[in-house]
Amino acid sequence: HWLSFIAQTTTEADFAGLSLVKFFGPEILYIGKIGGNGGTEWGIDPGGDQQAAGGDVNQLTFIVVRLTIGPAANDDTAEVYINPDPGATPPASADLTYPFNEDPNDNRGIDEIRIGSQNGAFAVDEIRIGATFADVAPGEPIADCPADLAEPFGTLDLSDVTAFVSGFVGQDPIADLNGDGLYDLADVTTFVNSFLAGCP
Repeated sequence: HWLSFIAQTTTEADFAGLSLVKFFGPEILYIGKIGGNGGTEWGIDPGGDQQAAGGDVNQLTFIVVRLTIGPAANDDTAEVYINPDPGATPPASADLTYPFNEDPNDNRGIDEIRIGSQNGAFAVDEIRIGATFADVAPGEPIADCPADLAEPFGTLDLSDVTAFVSGFVGQDPIADLNGDGLYDLADVTTFVNSFLAGCP
């Protein structure tokens, strides 16, 4: 399971982050500013054991977390990436890898995200949940590659074909690949040629 968000706070905040919670139950894992008032880093807190992942809480930060939930107690892992480059593959190693405990005997699972802060401004945006790194950290469309119309950007696949066909049928500007205001064979030819050539 993957989770990402963009966040910024201040050193004065006692805490500022996201909590993963069981339905009406305990916090399983906190992801956010650690260190209390005066703390400057992002990290996690699995039940009172704060662990730093890095970054500067005063700067807008892109945070990605991979959660691996094992079948038994105490075999769950959180991997935290601070400001990774968006794209199709995650960095070779996380900034922090640490265990946490999602009780397998409690079948409620993690089903709630709480957002909160105390004694400091906190901005959070672009919360994403997905099955892969690319789901939560999509790249940018490749320049000079008209066929790269859909996430995951940087990869040409069926999602690009679907985006083009939907746009073409609905006369959405995304499918007007030559920018002439018409939806015609010229756009289809541009898409097909670009898709078959691949993108750099």
